[in-house]
Amino acid sequence: MVRKLDIDGDAQAGHGGEQSAVFVYQMDSYHYWERFLGRNDFTFGQFGENFTVEGLPDNEVCIGDRYRIGGAIFEVTVFYTPHLPQGPPGSGPLVSFARSGIIAAWDPKFASLLELAEACDVPVRWSCRIGVCHTCMTGLIDGSIVYNPEPLERPAPGNVLVCCSQPNAAVTLDL
Repeated sequence: MVRKLDIDGDAQAGHGGEQSAVFVYQMDSYHYWERFLGRNDFTFGQFGENFTVEGLPDNEVCIGDRYRIGGAIFEVTVFYTPHLPQGPPGSGPLVSFARSGIIAAWDPKFASLLELAEACDVPVRWSCRIGVCHTCMTGLIDGSIVYNPEPLERPAPGNVLVCCSQPNAAVTLDL
Protein backbone atom coordinates (compact mmCIF):
# COMPACT_ATOMS: atom_id res chain seq x y z
CA MET A 1 0.00 0.00 0.00
CA VAL A 2 1.38 3.41 -0.95
CA ARG A 3 0.57 6.08 1.58
CA LYS A 4 1.21 9.78 1.88
CA LEU A 5 4.59 9.30 3.57
CA ASP A 6 5.52 5.62 3.27
CA ILE A 7 5.18 2.40 1.34
CA ASP A 8 4.29 -0.68 3.36
CA GLY A 9 7.30 -2.91 3.79
CA ASP A 10 10.05 -0.61 2.55
CA ALA A 11 10.99 0.96 5.94
CA GLN A 12 11.58 4.37 4.36
CA ALA A 13 9.78 7.30 5.89
CA GLY A 14 9.03 10.22 3.67
CA HIS A 15 10.08 9.47 0.11
CA GLY A 16 11.02 13.11 -0.28
CA GLY A 17 8.15 14.60 1.69
CA GLU A 18 4.42 14.70 1.85
CA GLN A 19 3.87 16.05 -1.66
CA SER A 20 6.32 13.67 -3.38
CA ALA A 21 5.57 10.34 -1.77
CA VAL A 22 5.21 8.41 -5.04
CA PHE A 23 6.04 9.10 -8.64
CA VAL A 24 5.02 6.91 -11.53
CA TYR A 25 7.24 6.90 -14.61
CA GLN A 26 5.75 5.82 -17.90
CA MET A 27 7.81 3.58 -20.17
CA ASP A 28 7.84 6.44 -22.66
CA SER A 29 9.98 8.43 -20.19
CA TYR A 30 12.72 5.82 -20.45
CA HIS A 31 12.48 5.73 -24.24
CA TYR A 32 12.67 9.53 -24.40
CA TRP A 33 15.80 9.70 -22.23
CA GLU A 34 17.41 6.86 -24.20
CA ARG A 35 16.89 8.82 -27.43
CA PHE A 36 17.75 12.22 -25.91
CA LEU A 37 20.97 11.00 -24.28
CA GLY A 38 21.85 8.43 -26.93
CA ARG A 39 21.92 5.64 -24.34
CA ASN A 40 20.26 2.26 -24.07
CA ASP A 41 21.47 1.16 -20.64
CA PHE A 42 18.64 2.44 -18.42
CA THR A 43 17.08 -0.05 -16.03
CA PHE A 44 13.60 0.24 -14.55
CA GLY A 45 13.76 1.91 -11.18
CA GLN A 46 16.91 3.84 -12.09
CA PHE A 47 15.07 7.16 -11.76
CA GLY A 48 14.09 6.23 -8.20
CA GLU A 49 10.39 5.76 -8.88
CA ASN A 50 8.21 3.29 -7.13
CA PHE A 51 6.40 2.09 -10.26
CA THR A 52 6.94 2.02 -13.99
CA VAL A 53 3.88 1.73 -16.20
CA GLU A 54 3.48 1.42 -19.94
CA GLY A 55 0.97 3.14 -22.20
CA LEU A 56 -0.25 5.79 -19.72
CA PRO A 57 0.43 9.45 -20.44
CA ASP A 58 1.14 11.77 -17.49
CA ASN A 59 -2.40 13.18 -17.46
CA GLU A 60 -3.88 9.70 -17.04
CA VAL A 61 -1.92 8.75 -13.89
CA CYS A 62 -3.65 10.16 -10.85
CA ILE A 63 -3.75 9.69 -7.09
CA GLY A 64 -6.49 7.18 -6.47
CA ASP A 65 -5.68 5.06 -9.52
CA ARG A 66 -5.11 1.33 -9.16
CA TYR A 67 -2.44 -0.68 -10.99
CA ARG A 68 -1.96 -4.41 -11.10
CA ILE A 69 1.71 -5.28 -10.74
CA GLY A 70 2.88 -8.76 -11.68
CA GLY A 71 -0.44 -9.91 -13.10
CA ALA A 72 -3.00 -10.80 -10.46
CA ILE A 73 -0.38 -11.34 -7.76
CA PHE A 74 -0.05 -7.84 -6.32
CA GLU A 75 -2.28 -4.79 -6.48
CA VAL A 76 -1.10 -1.34 -5.44
CA THR A 77 -3.45 1.52 -4.62
CA VAL A 78 -2.02 5.02 -4.65
CA PHE A 79 -4.14 7.32 -2.51
CA TYR A 80 -4.41 10.05 0.04
CA THR A 81 -6.99 9.62 2.77
CA PRO A 82 -9.65 12.32 2.25
CA HIS A 83 -10.38 14.48 5.29
CA LEU A 84 -11.99 17.79 6.19
CA PRO A 85 -9.82 20.83 5.47
CA GLN A 86 -7.65 22.13 8.28
CA GLY A 87 -8.83 25.07 10.33
CA PRO A 88 -12.28 26.23 11.31
CA PRO A 89 -15.16 25.16 9.05
CA GLY A 90 -16.42 27.56 6.42
CA SER A 91 -19.81 29.22 6.65
CA GLY A 92 -20.91 28.74 3.05
CA PRO A 93 -22.97 26.05 1.34
CA LEU A 94 -22.12 22.40 1.93
CA VAL A 95 -19.89 20.71 -0.64
CA SER A 96 -20.21 16.94 -0.76
CA PHE A 97 -17.52 14.83 -2.41
CA ALA A 98 -19.69 11.75 -3.02
CA ARG A 99 -17.01 9.15 -3.78
CA SER A 100 -14.73 10.32 -0.99
CA GLY A 101 -17.42 10.60 1.67
CA ILE A 102 -16.40 14.13 2.65
CA ILE A 103 -18.88 16.95 3.29
CA ALA A 104 -17.30 20.33 3.96
CA ALA A 105 -18.78 23.80 4.35
CA TRP A 106 -17.58 26.14 1.62
CA ASP A 107 -15.07 28.75 2.70
CA PRO A 108 -14.39 31.69 0.36
CA LYS A 109 -10.69 31.45 1.25
CA PHE A 110 -10.66 28.81 -1.51
CA ALA A 111 -10.65 30.22 -5.02
CA SER A 112 -12.38 27.16 -6.46
CA LEU A 113 -13.93 23.79 -5.75
CA LEU A 114 -10.60 22.35 -6.90
CA GLU A 115 -8.77 24.15 -4.08
CA LEU A 116 -11.28 22.81 -1.56
CA ALA A 117 -10.85 19.28 -2.96
CA GLU A 118 -7.07 19.62 -2.67
CA ALA A 119 -7.37 20.86 0.92
CA CYS A 120 -9.39 17.71 1.65
CA ASP A 121 -6.98 15.38 -0.24
CA VAL A 122 -9.86 14.39 -2.51
CA PRO A 123 -8.39 12.90 -5.73
CA VAL A 124 -9.13 15.15 -8.70
CA ARG A 125 -7.48 15.58 -12.08
CA TRP A 126 -6.63 19.10 -13.23
CA SER A 127 -4.21 20.96 -15.43
CA CYS A 128 -4.98 24.62 -16.21
CA ARG A 129 -6.93 26.04 -13.22
CA ILE A 130 -8.69 28.59 -15.46
CA GLY A 131 -11.33 26.59 -17.36
CA VAL A 132 -9.46 25.99 -20.60
CA CYS A 133 -8.38 22.33 -20.69
CA HIS A 134 -11.45 20.54 -19.17
CA THR A 135 -9.16 18.01 -17.44
CA CYS A 136 -10.99 18.72 -14.16
CA MET A 137 -14.48 18.17 -15.59
CA THR A 138 -16.46 16.36 -12.89
CA GLY A 139 -20.02 15.15 -12.58
CA LEU A 140 -22.32 17.56 -10.78
CA ILE A 141 -24.73 15.23 -8.99
CA ASP A 142 -26.74 17.97 -7.30
CA GLY A 143 -26.67 21.70 -6.65
CA SER A 144 -25.47 24.69 -8.59
CA ILE A 145 -22.24 26.60 -9.09
CA VAL A 146 -20.94 29.86 -10.50
CA TYR A 147 -17.80 30.27 -12.58
CA ASN A 148 -15.05 32.74 -11.80
CA PRO A 149 -13.28 33.03 -14.12
CA GLU A 150 -15.77 32.08 -16.81
CA PRO A 151 -14.37 29.02 -18.64
CA LEU A 152 -13.41 29.28 -22.28
CA GLU A 153 -16.13 26.71 -23.04
CA ARG A 154 -18.74 25.39 -20.62
CA PRO A 155 -18.66 21.65 -19.86
CA ALA A 156 -21.30 19.18 -21.01
CA PRO A 157 -24.61 19.36 -19.13
CA GLY A 158 -24.45 17.64 -15.74
CA ASN A 159 -20.75 18.42 -15.36
CA VAL A 160 -18.73 21.17 -13.75
CA LEU A 161 -15.18 22.46 -14.16
CA VAL A 162 -13.98 22.37 -10.56
CA CYS A 163 -10.87 24.44 -11.32
CA CYS A 164 -12.80 27.68 -11.80
CA SER A 165 -16.13 27.15 -10.04
CA GLN A 166 -17.55 27.97 -6.64
CA PRO A 167 -20.83 26.73 -5.12
CA ASN A 168 -23.74 29.15 -4.89
CA ALA A 169 -25.85 26.48 -3.12
CA ALA A 170 -25.13 23.07 -1.62
CA VAL A 171 -23.46 20.83 -4.21
CA THR A 172 -22.65 17.16 -4.56
CA LEU A 173 -19.72 16.30 -6.82
CA ASP A 174 -18.78 12.93 -8.27
CA LEU A 175 -15.41 12.97 -6.54
